[in-house]
Amino acid sequence: MAFVYTLPQERIAKRPVVPYDQAKLLIVNRRNGEIGESVFADLPNFLNASDKLIFNRTFVRKARFLIVDDRGREIEILLLRRRGDGSWLGSGRPLKALLAGSRLPIAEGVFVEILQRSSPREIVIRFQADNLTEDQIIDRFGLMPIPPYIRGGKADQFDESDYQTPFSALSGESSSGSSAAPTASLHFTPALLESLAQAGISFDYITLDLGQYSFVEAENFINASTVGVEEYLFDPKLLLRLEKWRENTGKIIAVGTSVVRALESGSLFKLGGLEATNFPEQIASRQPTDLFISKGFNFRMVDKLITNFHMPGSTHLLLVEAFLGEELLEKSYRYALENNFRFLSYGDGMLIV
Repeated sequence: MAFVYTLPQERIAKRPVVPYDQAKLLIVNRRNGEIGESVFADLPNFLNASDKLIFNRTFVRKARFLIVDDRGREIEILLLRRRGDGSWLGSGRPLKALLAGSRLPIAEGVFVEILQRSSPREIVIRFQADNLTEDQIIDRFGLMPIPPYIRGGKADQFDESDYQTPFSALSGESSSGSSAAPTASLHFTPALLESLAQAGISFDYITLDLGQYSFVEAENFINASTVGVEEYLFDPKLLLRLEKWRENTGKIIAVGTSVVRALESGSLFKLGGLEATNFPEQIASRQPTDLFISKGFNFRMVDKLITNFHMPGSTHLLLVEAFLGEELLEKSYRYALENNFRFLSYGDGMLIV
């Protein structure tokens, strides 16, 4: 059972703090249990030159479509992952409106066809239009997939920048796009990155495209026969660099739970799937991961964590509980609730050292 708590609706942030680096920062020390607070702009004061920040450089695609069918029903479709045959794996609601073979209008001459129901929660779809490519349809008619607890999930033009990290431009071909933002990175402004660099703190990047793992409650994962699969870029040269960094007493700071999942998945993949003699020469490749991190997990790569405050009972919160411990997690969230911290994707964050 994941750590749960009561989250009042008024504590859920509907917009980010601007400038983004003025969001509050809770500092939690795993060794002595001490808790303090500051703001993200002061992050360099709490790090060392031996710390290396790892960011997720995935970009958030306009993955949400709001459609009104010929019966007047509002239908929501969320893209999760592009498939090799040109179709998409997605989710949607209401499920009774998403029947295999149905064709739903997005705009005049633009449709989405429901090819099949691949599971109780997932559908396979394909876009159709005479004069637009698939990417043009997504860019023109899709919405940024802010979570439903933020203004009912109905994004506007401000979310196109607010819900995209400053690292997404670095993704290139390493990312096929995410259906949710790696929200811990949303606090990083050019000014904050410059002050971190001036303090001698180095950066590196992974790519994990967020999908199903971000939308299923932890209890459903625990009881399911399979957990959510997301794709990450397994880069053996990066993994080797980080291992050497840690061997030389450096510390790895994961900025967000998606970074934890990618790094720990890569470490396990290396242990289980590659020969030690040829590991450094392996070519970077996209790999699926169904890694589910919960209490008792042995963290091999991550020493510190920057993360937002997560939804009660979520897989992300279960991961933080595994890293921090149940008692200190409860103490930290109680402090945040009692001291006016803002919660979830557009909310404040915490540094766990």
